Amino acid sequence: MIAVIADDITGAAEIAGIGFRYGLSVSLLTDKSRVLSPCDLLVYATDTRSMTEAEAVAETRTVAAYLHEQPGVGRIFKKTDSALRGHVEAELRALMDVLGLSRTLFLPENPSKGRTVKDGIYRIGGQPLNETSFAFDPEFPARCADVTGYYSDVFSLRLDEAMSSEGICLADAESKADVVAQLRKADADCLVAGAADLFEACLEAEEFVLRPHVPFAGLGMRRALVVCGSTASRALDEYPYVRRMKMATESMPSDVFEGASPTTWYARLQQVYRTDGSLIMTIGHPSKGGKAFALRLRSVMARGVAELVKELPPEELVIEGGATAYSVLSALGWKQYRLVDEVAPGVVRLAYDGLGAAPVFITLKPGSYPWGDLFR
Repeated sequence: MIAVIADDITGAAEIAGIGFRYGLSVSLLTDKSRVLSPCDLLVYATDTRSMTEAEAVAETRTVAAYLHEQPGVGRIFKKTDSALRGHVEAELRALMDVLGLSRTLFLPENPSKGRTVKDGIYRIGGQPLNETSFAFDPEFPARCADVTGYYSDVFSLRLDEAMSSEGICLADAESKADVVAQLRKADADCLVAGAADLFEACLEAEEFVLRPHVPFAGLGMRRALVVCGSTASRALDEYPYVRRMKMATESMPSDVFEGASPTTWYARLQQVYRTDGSLIMTIGHPSKGGKAFALRLRSVMARGVAELVKELPPEELVIEGGATAYSVLSALGWKQYRLVDEVAPGVVRLAYDGLGAAPVFITLKPGSYPWGDLFR
């Protein structure tokens, strides 16, 4: 069994989707108290990106020790954000300590999505990281494009260099071939950590083969609750599914966004959802404030969703934004899922079987990724 530790749930879902694409049986978990289901790929979402650094290190150590002790777990891969967000260096050092490893090969970039590092400079679509929308991230704003500027003791590894030093090595890569070439430098005493392209290269190195692609069939007429937790969410009004279902969009009122009680808004949401059976919830305001502000927003969204689901469980629960997704699923008390489909790279559908005979299908999408064919 391959085990993956991811610092947010949409990152975990992205890895699960890749495993599904390569024909692996996949289980996604957010709770150590659950009995592990037999599977080829176990993905554990920690949500440490939303914690303080001290909390993130403690949780990473606990989860790593738990997985390291499980029979059948062969290797542990660390999934990190492809835009350098989170407590990455501290978590990697905690993992190396628990697993008894002296080195980490770290490739956070995703060349398949135009996210590259050359000579230690991170670019998205050719643009320096700190000149993209990630410069306005409320919790981890991109402050520079030099990757070593993010970390206290991380060295950069170019393609023509051997991996000879101990510690964390952040490797250059501008293409899939570069990712593969850097991965070949890792040995048994090396933790492998990074984004989706690196994990896919790991599977291919073990000779897993892509299964035939089956296009996503769409949501049909299934009743849906859509939660857009990113302040940069785009309107969904023109998507065919949304128009066909005549889904109402309810944006967070300005006073609630600024800190007022959400009670009146919750009542409005319940009224619309009870009447229509489907609903789109969105923040609807540009990013503002720092970590505390972002935490309050996702808490407001999560409590609102929990009240709606308690009254009428949807057939489809669609959530945009990793931190929001973790908050929503935690508020619902749902902990373990099986992966049933990959809509698009990074956009996956899970099934939760804890509410009775019929599962609730949960689609998760990172805030910066496209929806694919979900609403077509």
